[in-house]
Amino acid sequence: MESIIQQVTAEAVREAVKDWVKEAVRAAFEQRMEDGEFSDELEMLMGEFAEEKTQITTKPEPRFKSVFDFVDNFIRPMYPTTKNSQERANWSRQWYKHKEVGQRLEALWVIYERMRQEDPEGFLEKFLRDHADYHMRQIMADGGVFSYCSAADTPSIPLPVEPEKTKGETKK
Repeated sequence: MESIIQQVTAEAVREAVKDWVKEAVRAAFEQRMEDGEFSDELEMLMGEFAEEKTQITTKPEPRFKSVFDFVDNFIRPMYPTTKNSQERANWSRQWYKHKEVGQRLEALWVIYERMRQEDPEGFLEKFLRDHADYHMRQIMADGGVFSYCSAADTPSIPLPVEPEKTKGETKK
């Protein structure tokens, strides 16, 4: 443990050195500023720094204003059918009435917009490969959510479940 004398001495030395260093740096800086090239370079760097710190950065506007806009103007054209096969396509004209599909398509819209902001030039291939193609296969697969919708466009229902028995309940 340091004695009080050592602590006071250390603090006094720090204060003395701090003032000396401050003065030495100020004098060296003034001397360097007399060099025209240095002062020009410093001025340029300070200008770049100030510009960088004062730039207003805003997120780009979303390309699609809603999930409905996204489905109408991106998903439907990206996953087309022929006129002859349209009635057999596993798709619902009322896709928004199927909660599980609406959630998948909304998730696709959100990730599309985020990826577009993060990598405007290269996002589309990764988005299609990792996200859209995967979800659209789930949605439109034979036996999937929309496999019977083109014929009757019936709403889907959740999977059945048997309620859990609570402690103390007896089987009848």
